[in-house]
Amino acid sequence: MRVVLAIVMTFLVLAVSSSIGLSVIGPQNVATAPPWQMPSIIHVSILILSFLLILILSKGRISSYGLKFASNFPFIRLVLICTGIGIIAAAIESLIGTGGPSPTEGFTLVQKIIFIWLIASICEETLFRGLIQGFLSQYTGRGIRVLKTTLSLPVLVAAILFALIHFGLLGSGMNFMAVVNIVIFAFILGIMAGLYRESTGSIIPAIIIHMLFNIGGTLMEYVISAFAG
Repeated sequence: MRVVLAIVMTFLVLAVSSSIGLSVIGPQNVATAPPWQMPSIIHVSILILSFLLILILSKGRISSYGLKFASNFPFIRLVLICTGIGIIAAAIESLIGTGGPSPTEGFTLVQKIIFIWLIASICEETLFRGLIQGFLSQYTGRGIRVLKTTLSLPVLVAAILFALIHFGLLGSGMNFMAVVNIVIFAFILGIMAGLYRESTGSIIPAIIIHMLFNIGGTLMEYVISAFAG
């Protein structure tokens, strides 16, 4: 039942945030609004709603949901690994082709840095590695063994939900294989972020991992564009 509640909370937060975005901009203005505006409002709404739910569920003890600082993680190694994986994901996407507009088409470099690197990373990790993984933390002892790593139920559920929401990109006109590529790498990101969230008790490493994935992907996009031009 707790897993079901976690799933319901995820889609409730996403649905309410989307409704807020539409209400703020106005359905009639969505097509003409700057491309960064709607996703930014939605993500800030996700952050606020996730924090409020964490505050309620934790009864004020937000550190139990990962909202605390952490320093005991291998930052340099994460920079190399996560940026590299982000580059690989973007390279594969370029080979597949999106078949339609990318989610960040029309964004300037500054807007990509602010939205993709910062806003998306912080807001999405607060929801998935903060609210959802924290809500399921009592099941940390349950999971599956993959090679030498144990993937607990909270890590798996949060990673799967995070990956699945990216199927929503099909609505933007992207082709199926391009979206599948994004979903697969989102799952990999979710597993890595979840494991460090679990080992440190903080979402800070998860946010950094998310940022590094996105930075790698953005850098690769510009390299590909430079060669194509």
